[in-house]
Amino acid sequence: MCNCCGYKMDTMPLSLREWKCPSCHSVSDRDTNAARNIRDMGLADSLGHSDCIKSSTVGSPVSAGSTSERC
Repeated sequence: MCNCCGYKMDTMPLSLREWKCPSCHSVSDRDTNAARNIRDMGLADSLGHSDCIKSSTVGSPVSAGSTSERC
């Protein structure tokens, strides 16, 4: 899932280390992007906002702060 816009890729081979989001066109390192998603979901969970993340079928990122540093 793109940490900038929430777009979810259907499949992605493990050999692909850097990818470009087809929705917002941001270029991300796969591991860094995953770490940001895990951090944002953990923060949302600790703040009691995880129900909307777990039940949502639409990929929408949870912002833990300013996005200017990454997108």
